[in-house]
Amino acid sequence: MRNKKIHSPIHILVVSPYFLPTIGGSQRYIEELYVHLIRQYPHVYVDVIAYNTENALPRETHRGLTIHRIACIELMKGQFAIPNIFALWGILIRMSQKHIAFVHTHIRFFDATWWVWIYAKLIGAKSIFTEQVAAHPIHANPFIRWIAKIIDLTIARFSIGHYDLVTTTNSAAKTFLQHTLGIKTPITVSYGGVDTRFFSPIKTRTVPHLSKKLPKKSAVVTFASRLIQSKGITYLIKTLKHMHLPANVHVFIAGDGPLASWTQKEINTTPTMKRVHFLGALNYQEMKTLLKATDIFIHPSHHNEGFPNVILEALASKCFVIATDNAGTKEMIHHGKTGYLIRQKSIKGIQEALIYALSHKKERKTIAIQARMDMKKQFDWNIVSTSFYILVQQFCVFESSTYVSASPSFTP
Repeated sequence: MRNKKIHSPIHILVVSPYFLPTIGGSQRYIEELYVHLIRQYPHVYVDVIAYNTENALPRETHRGLTIHRIACIELMKGQFAIPNIFALWGILIRMSQKHIAFVHTHIRFFDATWWVWIYAKLIGAKSIFTEQVAAHPIHANPFIRWIAKIIDLTIARFSIGHYDLVTTTNSAAKTFLQHTLGIKTPITVSYGGVDTRFFSPIKTRTVPHLSKKLPKKSAVVTFASRLIQSKGITYLIKTLKHMHLPANVHVFIAGDGPLASWTQKEINTTPTMKRVHFLGALNYQEMKTLLKATDIFIHPSHHNEGFPNVILEALASKCFVIATDNAGTKEMIHHGKTGYLIRQKSIKGIQEALIYALSHKKERKTIAIQARMDMKKQFDWNIVSTSFYILVQQFCVFESSTYVSASPSFTP
């Protein structure tokens, strides 16, 4: 006879105002963290409350997560939404009947941060807050920036201080919470991750939306991000305009956003950019394919970054990554060893980094191999989700289990 360990079910509630089908760094973090956690711990069940900003299905099961979407009013597209209070109360009452172990929310700019800790106390659960951003909000409108900063220093600071567990996805965000917002609650860094099995190191020359394969000896440079000014697309375009790229170099720009039309127009009307290709928005599988074809990945962002998923994905795909020294980026890249860090808003920095990468093929391959190894050892989602599970065990009582006798197996 063998004893089989049976764990009691653990119910977790995640509140993420923006979630699938909306795709962004914070949403991807929540999705991948819990998808990999429930794969490793089948006794864990996860419900996600999201605001229905995209008119999607009110209820959906996705990769093992049960998503509940409630009606809302979106005040700022992709940035801030207010839920229908009656619909929110209804779903919260139903969730309270599941004996929730803990309620988890993230990003202090979202309204959920301000009330999730209260709800958790009311239903006898623990509360967890996760921050990714290491700066005050960035917005083109100075009045909105001012309002956001006031909220940061008042209601956000007050609310975060009442959570049972506070985590950040990078050390820069932890420093910001402690030194700028003055959060006294102990803070633990729980890094973001990447699926190193999905993002393959095997290189190809097949590019999504391109009719033919590139020559084997071509060098592929890729930019993939939201096409907004703070992600650095304007600096990259200005750099490419004044660079004389070798004949074997092809540059691919992937993404969507307010600057998509401007980007495509600049590429089409500039004679020196004949081998710069605009791909538009790519899905997850297409992004994997593009990174498999990429030799050099560039991320010249001056955005209020956290722990950028796309950089993790590029590193896992064995790309030589050039990125700005921005927030959590320098925690995943060691300059000259696993990537190349440059100054923000620097055309000269982008140019020098590209020239180095293109003229030092052997060195860039060695660096890319080391980066891939680092991703597997430190940032694979299986490792990250296991560490997170162990961490929350210290705050939530769900270690209980029972043992039952298992019948011996035999071959007739």
